This record gives sequence, structure tokens and C-alpha cells, in this order.
Amino acid sequence: MIMVVGGLWAFINLILAGLSYVTSGDNPDEIKKANDKMIKSLIGLVIMFGSFTIAGILGYILYGDATAIINPKIYTPN
Repeated sequence: MIMVVGGLWAFINLILAGLSYVTSGDNPDEIKKANDKMIKSLIGLVIMFGSFTIAGILGYILYGDATAIINPKIYTPN
């Protein structure tokens, strides 16, 4: 759930930064702020995607199943 919210937040930030970039005109400060916001949003998306990739690789190495860390099985006394 946190990843979905983070992805939506990054997507909204990308859209807002793009609008800011388009409407900045010839103001170099506004263009730089918009570029920085776009780069930071993309870096955040890469980090979120990378965390899933690393979790899958570690799950495969340690447990033989790539989804072992992402979707753990919780055993209860039944």
C-alpha cells in the first residue's frame, strides 16, 4: 500500500513539475526548480522499483522463491 501511495505521489509530482516547466517561460530559476523536482521524482521511482528488485533477488537467494520476502507466509497455531 505504501508503494502505491509513493508511486502516485511521484507521478503527481512529475505532472506538476512538467506543468511548472511549461509555464515557467524564460525564468531560469523556475526552470531549474522544475528540473530538480522531475529528477527527484524519477529517482524516487527508481528507488521504489529497486527495492522490489532487491527483495526479489534476496528472496530467491535465501529461500529459493523470489516472492518469499515480498509476500511472506505467516504461520499460525491452528
